[in-house]
Amino acid sequence: MKKVFAFLLMTDQGPEETRTLPGERMDTLFVPVRSLQEGCDTVRRLVAEQGLGAVELCGAFGPEGAAAVKEAAGPAVAVGYVTHSPSEDGLFQTFFAE
Repeated sequence: MKKVFAFLLMTDQGPEETRTLPGERMDTLFVPVRSLQEGCDTVRRLVAEQGLGAVELCGAFGPEGAAAVKEAAGPAVAVGYVTHSPSEDGLFQTFFAE
């Protein structure tokens, strides 16, 4: 069976906008979610339906969100999240400001 990796992004779109980058040995899913709860629900579904094996989360999830997604994913699924140097905080806040 082909491996499945997902990158979850916290955004104003939902998982219905998922995009797949198919590969020979692994499919990579780019999955937008609107909230932590939607992210957890989506990961549970992807594990059950597609055999999701690894997840990387955008930095908006933070360590607490990553822990919640890990709990939702289960012990066999690798979960990580993007971080950045604190010196970049101002730039990220400016970029993502409304």
